[in-house]
Amino acid sequence: MSAEENRKEKTVSRGVSLNMLNILMTCIGVLAAVLMIINNIRANRSYQLMDAEISESLLSQNATGKLETLSAAMTGSALAFAETGDTSHVYAYLGQMNTLAPDFSEGGMLSEQRLKEDPDLARAISAFNAIRTAELTAMRLKAETLPMPAAALPEQLQEVELPEEYAALSAEQKAEEASAMLNAPEYTALKSRLTGSVDASHRFVSERASVRTAEASRALKQVVERQSFLIALFIITAFIALAVNRELVLLPLIRSTDLLDRRERLPERGSSEMRHLARVYNDVLRDNEEKREALSYAASHDPLTGVLNRAAFDKAYAHHRKGRIGLLVVDVDLFKHFNDEYGHDVGDRVLTRVAEALKRSFRETDLICRIGGDEFCVIMTGADMDQAGRVRETVRKINRELSESTGDTPAITISVGAAFWNRKDPGPDIFKDADTALLQVKKHGKSSCEIYGAETEQ
Repeated sequence: MSAEENRKEKTVSRGVSLNMLNILMTCIGVLAAVLMIINNIRANRSYQLMDAEISESLLSQNATGKLETLSAAMTGSALAFAETGDTSHVYAYLGQMNTLAPDFSEGGMLSEQRLKEDPDLARAISAFNAIRTAELTAMRLKAETLPMPAAALPEQLQEVELPEEYAALSAEQKAEEASAMLNAPEYTALKSRLTGSVDASHRFVSERASVRTAEASRALKQVVERQSFLIALFIITAFIALAVNRELVLLPLIRSTDLLDRRERLPERGSSEMRHLARVYNDVLRDNEEKREALSYAASHDPLTGVLNRAAFDKAYAHHRKGRIGLLVVDVDLFKHFNDEYGHDVGDRVLTRVAEALKRSFRETDLICRIGGDEFCVIMTGADMDQAGRVRETVRKINRELSESTGDTPAITISVGAAFWNRKDPGPDIFKDADTALLQVKKHGKSSCEIYGAETEQ
C-alpha cells in the first residue's frame, strides 16, 4: 500500500463502534438492574422497619392497656375478697395476674431495652408491682380471718409473708386492716400513678412510632423515587439501544439493498462495523471491476500491438458494416522477409511500430484492428468518399515515417486498400471491396493506397 493510500486509510471516518456501544448499553442496563435489586432490598427493609415499628407500637399500647385494665379488675377482686371473704375472688385475682405474666416477662415489656427507652413504662410497672404487693398483703391478711387452714389457700397467696405487727391482731382487726389498706391514700396514689404512667407511655410510644414511621416513610419514598428513576433509565437505555441499532445497522442495510442488487458501490454509513463492511465490499467490487475490465481488454485486444483483435473486429464490423463507414485493409510489405532476415523478435517490433503509426494517424473514434499476421483493418466511422484524398495522404505520411529505420527495426512500408459506404459500383461486402483494392496495390508495386471505386492515383 502506498504512502498516499495509508494517509487516506487513516483519514477514513471510522464511525461509532456498534460493538462498543452495545457493550456500553449492556453495562448501563446491568448496572441499572443491579441498582434496582439493591433498591428493592432497601425498600423491603424500610417497609419491614416501618411495619415492625407499627406492630411494636400496637403491641406496646395493647400491653400497657391490658396492664391498666387488668389492674383495675384485680383491684376489684381484691376489694371483693376483703369485704366478703369469698375465695373465688382470690382465684379470679390470681387468674388475672397470671394473664399478665407473658407480657411482663424479660422478652416482653420488662426487657431492659424497652424499659430504658420508655421511663413511663418503668414507672407504670413499678406502680403496678407496688399495688399488687399491697393487694396480696391485704388478701393474705383477710385470709387469716377465715375458718380454713393456710394450706388450703392458693400457693401464690401462701407465699405472701405478713409483717410481725399483724400477728397480734384479732380476726376483726385483721379484716378492718385489710379493707383499710385497699382504701388508704397511698394505695389510691399508686393507682393514680399507674394510670398516669400508662397514659404517658401511650403518648411516648405513639410519638416515637410517629417519628420512626415518618422516617421510614421518607426513606421508602426516596427508595421509590430512585426505583422510578432506575426503571426510567432502564427503559430509556433499551429504547436508545433499539434506536442506535436501527440507525447504525438496520437502516444502512435497507438503504444498501438496491445498491447490492445493482452491484454498485455502497456508501460508508452507520456503525464502524457497517462502514468497514462497506469499504471491504467496495474494495472487492472495485477489484472485480478491474479484473473484469482487464479480462474484457484481454479478450478484445491484441496482446502484441495493443490494438483491437480479430474477435473485436468481427463484432465491430458486424455492427458497422451497413452504416456510413470507410474500411481500410492494411498489409505490411515484405513482412515474411523481416521474419526470415531478422527473426521473429524484429517481426514483432515491426508489427508494433505499424500499429503505433496507425493509432497516431487516425481519429480516436476510428477502430484500429489486427485481424491476423501482418494484416490490419481500420474502421472509419462517419466517413465517405470525400475522405479518399485524406486517406491517401495519411498513408503516404505513414510510409514516409516507417521508411526511416530505427535502432531496432528496419525500414517498413505498408499497402492499403480502402472502400467507403458510398463507393461506386459496390460489391456485396465492403470488406471484400477493400481487400480487392489492396490486391490492386500489390499488383502495382506495393507501398501505396488504392480506393475502391475511385480513379487510380498516378
